[in-house]
Amino acid sequence: MRKWIKFIIVPLGLLFFVGALMLLHDQLKNLNYVDIINALKAIPALRITIALFLSLSYYLILGGYDVVAFKYIGLKVPLSSKDILFACFISNVLGSNTGYSMLFGGSIRYRLYSIYNVSMVDVTKVLLFSSMTVWLGLLTIGGVIFTFAPVSLERTLGFNFTTRTIGLFFIAVLVLYIFLSILRSKPIKIFKWSVAFPDIKIVSSQILLATCDWFIASLILYILMPAGEISYFVLLRVFLVSQLLGIVSQVPGGMGVFETAISKLLPNSTSNPGVIGGLLAYRTIFYFLPLLIALALLCAFEIMMFTKKFNGNAKVFGKTISSVIIRVIALSSFFAGMIVMFSTSIPFDVAQLQFVINILPAWFADLSHFLLSIMAIGLLFVSKTLLLRVKNAWSAACILISFTIILTLVVGEPPLVLLCLIVLLIALLFSKKYFYRDISMFNTAFNAWWFNAVVGVFALSVWIGFFVNRQDIFSWVRLDVFLKNILSTTDAARFLRASLGVGIIIFLVILEQISRNFFKKPVSFTKHDIKNIVDSSDYTYSFNAFASDKSYIVNDEKDAFIMYAKSKGTWIALGDPVGKSEHKNELLWKFKEIADNASAKLAFIGIDHKYVQIYDDIGLDTFNIGQEARVPLITFYKGDGRFEYFCRLEKEIEDAGFKYQIINAGQFGQYREIFAK
Repeated sequence: MRKWIKFIIVPLGLLFFVGALMLLHDQLKNLNYVDIINALKAIPALRITIALFLSLSYYLILGGYDVVAFKYIGLKVPLSSKDILFACFISNVLGSNTGYSMLFGGSIRYRLYSIYNVSMVDVTKVLLFSSMTVWLGLLTIGGVIFTFAPVSLERTLGFNFTTRTIGLFFIAVLVLYIFLSILRSKPIKIFKWSVAFPDIKIVSSQILLATCDWFIASLILYILMPAGEISYFVLLRVFLVSQLLGIVSQVPGGMGVFETAISKLLPNSTSNPGVIGGLLAYRTIFYFLPLLIALALLCAFEIMMFTKKFNGNAKVFGKTISSVIIRVIALSSFFAGMIVMFSTSIPFDVAQLQFVINILPAWFADLSHFLLSIMAIGLLFVSKTLLLRVKNAWSAACILISFTIILTLVVGEPPLVLLCLIVLLIALLFSKKYFYRDISMFNTAFNAWWFNAVVGVFALSVWIGFFVNRQDIFSWVRLDVFLKNILSTTDAARFLRASLGVGIIIFLVILEQISRNFFKKPVSFTKHDIKNIVDSSDYTYSFNAFASDKSYIVNDEKDAFIMYAKSKGTWIALGDPVGKSEHKNELLWKFKEIADNASAKLAFIGIDHKYVQIYDDIGLDTFNIGQEARVPLITFYKGDGRFEYFCRLEKEIEDAGFKYQIINAGQFGQYREIFAK
């Protein structure tokens, strides 16, 4: 059931996004691309500088949430304020841009904070507390504004409704939270979570910090709007409603949903190119530029940590550096593909192309534009296989980026895009050793969330192309006119050819993935195969496989398996994979893929630390929950001084009335029922 729920819920965000783009397209029917670009260029440099400064301030203030959170959970760790601000800036920027705040926010925070012995449980508490703080700010400002200066949502929802009801609900929730904090109410149970209310001082800090952040975010948009045309209070009301709709839609950064709500709620915005230009500037300054800064900071920090070589290995955030490097490279590759795809939806810059036009035929520039779109969608898909550590994905990414750099020179893309691609290519070339999986990248599976992101990027690029070229495209209503013009050299024809090619590629990949997930037969095996693998193992824990409650994932060669038990949506594996060591790495990746398709969470108990890097690579966090003693039974001798501690422990156990016996593999069948208990 969980698997089918995932396939129902995941596309909802994409549907919200596409619906918002359709509404926005209708709202902007009286504007054209050139007017908006001119309005964007007309924004004074001083305003852009102030907006960028406020954007960075916004993300730095978010770091204050974690400072307060550490006080709330009572955890004393040797963390300085700059360490917390650094971790929060990177994690919050990545979370805002990708929409996976728990994934990126939690993983980056844990990797940074684990250096100071902050546990995964405490990081989760900090993350939830910070998320609650964001909502407290919205409850405070939204409660007051929505109640006493309500906004009509009739133009957005299609029926008469104001925000007063939402405002009253916000105030009620806020007052209840403050009241329970003053009373220091006992922890309440919400589903499986136990929530303890902080004292009023911490609550006051939460409200103050979050309120400042919301005011700063709205002030950034106000600064980028046409001067003197819109009052700050009017903009603040519309801004809060639009942000709320963006949060509800679950679209990353509210992209498309936020802009649509602003254009529908702000007076006369649909006929004012300055408003749309301000929204584009806001999206760039508040989201994309901080993302570039965060990625640059993270890369610089990793390089610095790499040179320190503590404990004989380059470690960062308590993990080996390779995991973080690959995450950054994969995410950067995705955003590079996204930016290139967007750029192919807008017209050529003839001035930049003049040199190419003089030495190359026009058809070559058109072909380059088409191939650039193919390179862009290739980068979007390859970025996922990079995350999976596939060796030939590294080769493919290097080839794609190299060709993209050449094509951007031919087509005349902005220098900043070219510079980012060159930096990404250099980072890839120096990270070759981190890609070790000898499988075909066509033999990997994409999860529904990744497809959601790829299709969302494609939908937005198509919307941009239709908006920019709509005067030409909508005159091609008849099929004969369409077929005649699609091969022409106009900007609209180039855009349609590129979109058609990318759409076909996405369709083919979807068909391939459906056939892989629904028609691929699992490896068949028998109990005899399991017994053969167990008999060849050097570890006694492998005999757990004979217990009746175990399920198995067996590799294609049938010489290694993972044993696990299912418990409420979690697959709990006991120990490392059993079998030949050369196949254990790939078996772990296979186990992760199968669990993802089944919407199951993974947990391993009692792993060997020599495989800890692989567990980290597949996205699992490792931490100690006890101690383990391993005794080589074949060479065991009580007189050996190395086993003095074990002998002393043995005596204590025997004095307590317990006995133990060492049995060989052939005798195990006699004790199987006892062992299974």
